[in-house]
Amino acid sequence: MSLTLCGYLCILLMLTMLVRCKFKLYMLPTMPLFMILLSYWRYFAHYERIDLLPEVDVILLYSFVVFLLFYAIGKRLKIRWLEKGYICLSESALVEGNIFTRTKSISIYLLIVILYCIYDLWVNTLLYGSLENALIRFYGKPVESDLPSMLKTSLQFSYKAVVAFLFVFRLYLNKCDRHSNKLYLAVLLLMLIAFPRGSRGALVTPLVMLVTADMFTVTYIKKYSLKRNMKEYVVAATIGIVLMLTLTVVRNVNFEDLSQAYEAISELNLGEASEKYEKGEGDLILSDTQFCYEKFGKDVPFLSPFYTLKTLVFAMVPRALMPSKPVSFGYVLNEVKLGGSSLDPEKLNYPSAVNWAAGYAGEGWANGGMFGVTFYAVIFGLLSGVCSKMYYLLFKRMTPLSVLFALLFFGFSSGTVRGDLLAGFALNFYPLLILTLLFAFIKWTRKRLVIASNVK
Repeated sequence: MSLTLCGYLCILLMLTMLVRCKFKLYMLPTMPLFMILLSYWRYFAHYERIDLLPEVDVILLYSFVVFLLFYAIGKRLKIRWLEKGYICLSESALVEGNIFTRTKSISIYLLIVILYCIYDLWVNTLLYGSLENALIRFYGKPVESDLPSMLKTSLQFSYKAVVAFLFVFRLYLNKCDRHSNKLYLAVLLLMLIAFPRGSRGALVTPLVMLVTADMFTVTYIKKYSLKRNMKEYVVAATIGIVLMLTLTVVRNVNFEDLSQAYEAISELNLGEASEKYEKGEGDLILSDTQFCYEKFGKDVPFLSPFYTLKTLVFAMVPRALMPSKPVSFGYVLNEVKLGGSSLDPEKLNYPSAVNWAAGYAGEGWANGGMFGVTFYAVIFGLLSGVCSKMYYLLFKRMTPLSVLFALLFFGFSSGTVRGDLLAGFALNFYPLLILTLLFAFIKWTRKRLVIASNVK
């Protein structure tokens, strides 16, 4: 394994953070900067099978340093209207955390999880033509109908919101030194419904949320030991690894029916699955970053310098109302990989699942060379810094809503490192926006009711 220049800087910064937190490992996952470094380490820090060009290595390092510099600036920005708005909103309802420890509340949450699972199955049944096809889609199954994009993407937003509440429930149960079997059942249901998606990240997120909530408990609430849950962690890790390796084997395979999928899973060899996982993940994102450098500005023209920015601005506009709005960079990269050059949204090839990405450096380069690399590292560095500041500001207030919003800001701070930038931005921004509008509406309604009752 060879390290990139980013990789060496990641190691240095991670070691620095470890020293600063006095070698308390459980504190690191509660720090947004560490999660950013972890994402960089995963996608851009090392390689084995590609011949990385020195200039690409330097561009990656440059993008990384600019991002970190503006992350630090963003973390120190004072955006008082944003800070006061979320503090006020966080203290407008659910100010007591005891509600998340009640049996009735956990039962309602479990019901919401079940309803989400039903909604997921319904949407994917419409999309893939039958319930059986929906259950064995695994990235490989082609869609059979064209549904509105907002209906499809709403599943991702809903999943993120439901999982965020899982974190809140676990945190307050820990605070009261309680456990709930219903919460474990909710975790299992969320994992099972995520399995057909073909996304390993979505699959293990519920398990990761439980462990992460425990680490946050130790860091912020104290008087809590991670050792007490060690058996639970072993079981969770075993389940997570087996499911991830299983998914590695079956995803991207177009099974004809459930019996074929069952046969493939029943004959699973974990050793071969592990090897396939390593080969499949490998240097994919890093190689796509280099691909962008080699293709854009040479074999194909650069995109406009603000192409990705326009995709963010027009993201909420339905394509039915704006057929010509630019598509996400994942589709652009897919088009170039297939040898095409048309960026006309009506002519692009839309596979059932596009997951191509090249980080700030690769996507920035495609947007106009070094200007694009600099511009998007600055923009998303500032955004990540602001989200990190909001996380620290809100989490320490420890009301249920402040914890929920803090968690969403926490995920937002590192959620765009991989790219594509529109997908990463939307997946983190929309759940935050929807929950903000929801609780703002609740607050406004309560205020109106109070005024009305005073008038009477």
